[in-house]
Amino acid sequence: MGSEHIQYGLNDNEKKVLSKGLNYAVTPDRIPKEEYIVATEKACKMLSTAEGEQLRAQVVGALNQAKPPKSNISKGARQALRTLAKGKSVTNTASRQRQSDSNYGNSGI
Repeated sequence: MGSEHIQYGLNDNEKKVLSKGLNYAVTPDRIPKEEYIVATEKACKMLSTAEGEQLRAQVVGALNQAKPPKSNISKGARQALRTLAKGKSVTNTASRQRQSDSNYGNSGI
């Protein structure tokens, strides 16, 4: 079928990220404090006032001490992922051709 062709020029970091595949998790670069606070408030509604206040105090203490985990990718790779996630023009034409061929019953052979 020939080599796969990308319609947009990828930089080295984008190529490295894509060569690893897309089935891995990237550590967050921040603690999602707002999400924890919202979840805590929902949980507190089901508790007594005293228990709710105690839970809030524990969560606030934990969030104040929390630090984001060490990144498992480089800054360049993180930026490449952001760029690729935003890019709607990145298209793998070989995959599209195979999909098109299968839609018309053509095996491409």
